[in-house]
Amino acid sequence: MIPVKRLTYKNFEQYGKILDFESDGDQYKIEGGQSEWNVVFDYEKPVGWRIGIYKGRDHEITKLECHPSLWETFEPVSGIGILLVAPHEQPENLEAFLLDRPVVAKPKIWHWILALSDMAKVKVTEDHTVDKEYHYLKRPLSVFLSETA
Repeated sequence: MIPVKRLTYKNFEQYGKILDFESDGDQYKIEGGQSEWNVVFDYEKPVGWRIGIYKGRDHEITKLECHPSLWETFEPVSGIGILLVAPHEQPENLEAFLLDRPVVAKPKIWHWILALSDMAKVKVTEDHTVDKEYHYLKRPLSVFLSETA
């Protein structure tokens, strides 16, 4: 088992970005009002997108997934989800994050979502054409909540 960490800009930066108004980005005032617009993530390559809802019921995993050339968002919808991530060169070096904020993962990041509740629903946005690699773990893995994380 591995401890679950909170998502912060600092401890998630090697894997991607937190999608939040305070993230680094281009901020704009919307003309004629008090509202603001913040571009947090800008994908320059023109692609078709697909948006889906992932219903995670796994409480233990045996494999990880990676997309060598695409960014992917994970946006919590309901339930309690844990996002497992690892650098491409070290898939066994996993970190677990409480998925309580939307994030975008960089290409080549190993990932999987575990559910702490019966089911965790997560909105996923990715390129229309998805390239995938899998890494099978040496043994099944589960997570636990740590008071110090």
